[in-house]
Amino acid sequence: MIRMVLVTTLVVGVVACEKREEPQPKASAAQPYAGHPRTLHGNQPANAAPTPEPLHLAFRIDKVYDQQRPTATGLGHADGGTWEFFDATTSDGAPFTFGYFAPPPKGELPMSFGECVLATADRARFVASLAKAFGQSVPEAAMSARKGKPLRMRIVVLGRNQQRMAGGSYGDGGTATAAKLFFEARGADAEVFFDFDVPKKSGEWSEKDADYDKDVVGISAAEL
Repeated sequence: MIRMVLVTTLVVGVVACEKREEPQPKASAAQPYAGHPRTLHGNQPANAAPTPEPLHLAFRIDKVYDQQRPTATGLGHADGGTWEFFDATTSDGAPFTFGYFAPPPKGELPMSFGECVLATADRARFVASLAKAFGQSVPEAAMSARKGKPLRMRIVVLGRNQQRMAGGSYGDGGTATAAKLFFEARGADAEVFFDFDVPKKSGEWSEKDADYDKDVVGISAAEL
């Protein structure tokens, strides 16, 4: 599976350093993705207890827009560009719009970094949906009467042509795109998995780490 490749890379690095005293892992682009339950699920022994599903929020893709460009107002896009956008609705009815551009991967690992845009016509409802899914309270900023705006952030596409596996992991053999989003604002930062399958018109937000949940919700409330 895509995220298992990263675990293998990390294991090789540990073996190479085993003769050093108190070895410290070397920072690398792959390191943040290793060690998450979604990555390790496929490595568990056959008799191991199933890995619990991570907290997640499913959504339906309602409409797709090709050849778009990002904008700083409205729902964040207009005709004429290389980005793909789609309108979506969470499983509990909250609308949002998402768009991204990431070039094809280079090298052996199937990852590629790019940019993405998140927007919503109903901030309060969307933030409440995220908060409920990740076990958080709804920040006061979500209820503000201010005019909404698109939130631009970084994305890493972890793999294309993926399928959802047991336990919430993703592996080869489907039509989904497995990705991770980086929320950053006002000194806070957070990460969340974001996986979508345009042909099947479905996707999900999925917890990367419980420590990030509060800031994913808080940044969405303050910046959208």
